Amino acid sequence: MQKSGTHRFLDSNDLVYINDSFIGIHTLQDGVRHLNLPQESALYEVFRNQELKQSKIHDIELQGKKTYLFFRGARNTWESL
Repeated sequence: MQKSGTHRFLDSNDLVYINDSFIGIHTLQDGVRHLNLPQESALYEVFRNQELKQSKIHDIELQGKKTYLFFRGARNTWESL
């Protein structure tokens, strides 16, 4: 994948789903994930009410065998939808 010139969002083998509005991650095991975005963005995890400040790289502690859904924006933007 690296040789094809594509952007690598996650440094693990977890299942990742990405579109313009969301990043979904289904984890295989516990641990910190390094989520690398193409540009700075705040993230809001909608299932757990967790907000991550604007950054290009997010280091996130995640539990294994769980699904996380991050809105690509701030909490107040999510709540205004």
